[in-house]
Amino acid sequence: MPNLVTDNILINSVLFLIGLYVLTKSSDKFVDAATVIAEHFHVSDIVIGLTLVSIGTSLPELATNVYSASIGSCEVAIGNALGSNITNILLALGAVLLFKEIPVSKTIFKRDGLMMGGVFLLFAIFGYTGNAVIDRWQGLIFIGITVGYIYYLIAHSKSDDPNLDHAHPKGSITSAILWIIGAMFLITFGAKLMVDNVVWAAVKFEIPKSIISATIIAIGTSLPEVAVSISGIKKSKPDIVLGNIIGSCIFNIILVMGVTATILPVPIDHTTATYLLPTMLLTGLFCLLFMRIGWKLKRWHGVVFLLAYATYLVDNVMKILK
Repeated sequence: MPNLVTDNILINSVLFLIGLYVLTKSSDKFVDAATVIAEHFHVSDIVIGLTLVSIGTSLPELATNVYSASIGSCEVAIGNALGSNITNILLALGAVLLFKEIPVSKTIFKRDGLMMGGVFLLFAIFGYTGNAVIDRWQGLIFIGITVGYIYYLIAHSKSDDPNLDHAHPKGSITSAILWIIGAMFLITFGAKLMVDNVVWAAVKFEIPKSIISATIIAIGTSLPEVAVSISGIKKSKPDIVLGNIIGSCIFNIILVMGVTATILPVPIDHTTATYLLPTMLLTGLFCLLFMRIGWKLKRWHGVVFLLAYATYLVDNVMKILK
């Protein structure tokens, strides 16, 4: 997509607001279309959230990583994937929980939550062993896990909700598919438009680019998850929200990093090994603990996540300024 940035502050401010509007409205349509598809194929909201929605909202990370790998900039790719997972849990889920608490079923925890923890751990094992490189064969393993996980979810989707067969679709499947495709593009476009103009402002006002990479860009690539999750809560679809967050974290590893490593082996640099990877593991662990305790994600969990994210941002800035 073209870089829609000018040298005019007023024009760039308007472009930023357009990006925000496009992102919000397309996210609403995405959730509506995903719900229609779920009803037509008698697939539960959680499965739609874990597959179609989470893959769709991971498109910015996937596009960024494929491009980064194609030009040999793997440190950008791995920082994007791990940083997005941290942001998805601490910022996106944290923000959503301020609006509404989310019940957690044992099925979601045991199947999907533990899957997230498992792929985080597997990535760490691959990263910390051997030559500290995610090789092509490991990328292929991740892609294989992606295919198997999606197949398992779809094959077992009806067991999530025994009343699915009695649901009556409320919209056209053709329109829903077209909205899904269009919304995926618009979500990506809206996020890019916002990020490009924020980056321009940071450069214009002489904010170091390293700070942009550690903060604004990470937030920018996770904007689709934030927007879709808030839309899901507004539409009383908590399963799509939880599925979107967990699914995005899973697919950022097994799909995004799987494809990236298959294109070009990804080295684990010092910052990733000592900071980003441990932070992602710790974030995932606390998410699982909160899901398990009481089988409900509560508002105070959201406060903890947001405070942790603020600490993460401050720590990044302090590291950069040293």
